Amino acid sequence: MKSLIYIGMDVHSKTFSLCAYNPKTRIYSNRIEIENNMKLVKKYAYNLLSEAEDLDTELIFGYEAGCLGFTLADDIKKMGFECRVMAPSTIRIASTDRIRKTDRRDAKSLAEALANDAYSQVHIPDQEDREVQAYIRMREDVQDMVKQTKQRINAFLLKQGKQYDQGKSKWTICHRKWLKEVELTPLYKEVLDEYLITLEELEIKVDRYDTRIVEISNQERYQEFVDKLSCFKGFTRPIAMRIVSEIGDFSRFQTAGQFASYLGLTPSEHSSSESENKGTITKMGNSHVRKTLIEAAQSMVRGIPGRKSKILKKRQEGNSSKVIHYADKGNMRIQSKFKRMMNSGKNRNTAITACAREMACFIWGMATGHIEERVDTPIPVINPETGEILVG
Repeated sequence: MKSLIYIGMDVHSKTFSLCAYNPKTRIYSNRIEIENNMKLVKKYAYNLLSEAEDLDTELIFGYEAGCLGFTLADDIKKMGFECRVMAPSTIRIASTDRIRKTDRRDAKSLAEALANDAYSQVHIPDQEDREVQAYIRMREDVQDMVKQTKQRINAFLLKQGKQYDQGKSKWTICHRKWLKEVELTPLYKEVLDEYLITLEELEIKVDRYDTRIVEISNQERYQEFVDKLSCFKGFTRPIAMRIVSEIGDFSRFQTAGQFASYLGLTPSEHSSSESENKGTITKMGNSHVRKTLIEAAQSMVRGIPGRKSKILKKRQEGNSSKVIHYADKGNMRIQSKFKRMMNSGKNRNTAITACAREMACFIWGMATGHIEERVDTPIPVINPETGEILVG
């Protein structure tokens, strides 16, 4: 049987702190700090192997997911050693190490967590998925800049005593027309014009990125699943691509609840004895997908349950009747759930989050083929005002 030595790595952009732990002897050794240099990591590894009593010793490296991404894991694997990327929020460490936190103690804690399997391993996507992720995240960054620019325009006009009162919603065609016609002093007008030019440039960029993402989604690698996800209301192809590229292999989640938990959409809990207290969502796991699902839920809950737009019907074309039936069932269930929660006095954000969690479960079912047991059931008839199920 092979002897295992676990190496915890507390990594930073310039330095690595390393600590080796042998679970057989329960001894921590070779605790050093080195520069971010793979030659030094390789030297460290071979020194450990030369000092090992068992000639058949195997090294397992581990570090927290962070600024170095997955390239460090790739480099270590190229050396011939196993490397695991650990989800920071899942690593169980001693309370004393939380109070006294240093790089050396962090490396020791990571080595111990590795040996005791006291963590969750981060899924390492392949190179193509990483490239798509980077492109989509760039698009998200620019979209955030669009949002910030809109906020600055609103704040600027508020300071000048100018408020839009011709409708409830801003950034409609009417609101943009009002922005161009609002009366200001010459210099203030120049400031507003510059803001609007910046906003237009950013929005053009986002449109261009979305077009490119749609092109990527039509590649054989992604097309089938993106087509299926696009059957859900609120899921354009760029939104579907965000989820597909971030998650990769859905089969690693055994249940829909496990997938929702991974996204941090399940409620936290602080219960003891007969007391049961559930709080806000955990927000652990992949924040990009969680944010995407909450944004999609905002769109999904609008309108009358069961009514499909021409755009949605167009997106559903070409998919099997089973897939469309499953998606329609999910759309109606989530819309009715939102209406019930709102009618019962729930906070809107709470209702949207609950709908996003429900959406995650339907996505998992679509991705893993768990639609057979549901497609034969009739789509319910729902009261559009209350969300109450009338038939089915």
